[in-house]
Amino acid sequence: MLSASQPRMRRVFTLIAALAVFLPLSACAPWPHIEHHRPSMTGRLMEAGQPVAGAELFLGAQPGSNQPCREVGERLGVSGLDGRFGVAALSRTVLMHSWIQSPEQTGQLTALCIRRPPQDVQIGALVWMFIDKPLSVTLECELSRARGRQDLGNAQVSSPLGQPQFCHAARVPAQAS
Repeated sequence: MLSASQPRMRRVFTLIAALAVFLPLSACAPWPHIEHHRPSMTGRLMEAGQPVAGAELFLGAQPGSNQPCREVGERLGVSGLDGRFGVAALSRTVLMHSWIQSPEQTGQLTALCIRRPPQDVQIGALVWMFIDKPLSVTLECELSRARGRQDLGNAQVSSPLGQPQFCHAARVPAQAS
């Protein structure tokens, strides 16, 4: 004769057994964590040694494409009278963890685009980061001179078709806590 708790215990054991079998086969698991999707960026826009005020800063709408700044996405701000600008980092809490594409192996490309009429939109920088760690970058931009591949800095990648980039991007060391 079964007691009242036995059918309940059988259901609990069945659920545990099902999870033990199917969870490893799943590509995702519940695991709340923070993913970092945009670095914090500070910098200065110059042209021929003079500050560029009022230039609009945008994210590229398709940073992984062959023309990352062809279409501009989110407007990030405008350079100040001294040419300086700042862009806040973007991080979010994610509730699921992918076992196939884990955060420490997943990268995020951020295309910083600069628009100042009447010129076309220019690629300021293409910054690469892994989403499991926050990143801060300083940018020194000289809009009258495109940067060569060797002068992009340690936080940047070359553009897919060799389009000119105008900023030198340097990683800011993480603060020791």
